[in-house]
Amino acid sequence: MTEQPELNTGKAWSKMDPFSLRNRIEHGRSVAHIATFVMRTETEVREKAAELGIELKQERRPSAGALFLFGCAAHSIAASKIE
Repeated sequence: MTEQPELNTGKAWSKMDPFSLRNRIEHGRSVAHIATFVMRTETEVREKAAELGIELKQERRPSAGALFLFGCAAHSIAASKIE
């Protein structure tokens, strides 16, 4: 999947952007959230974090099995409310 350019894509980072980046990482925000906030691509966010020596937390994506189980549980709850 190709990332879509954002408003600030390719532009120099402002003096405030690294602060925003660090702050949002420290508060556990996802790369996608940070990218939206600073109007950059996720790749730019990852590259800037690496340049600043900031470690990004590993983002967990639910496995297919977990999604299946969640879907089954949600269906069971919805069905029990209908009865």
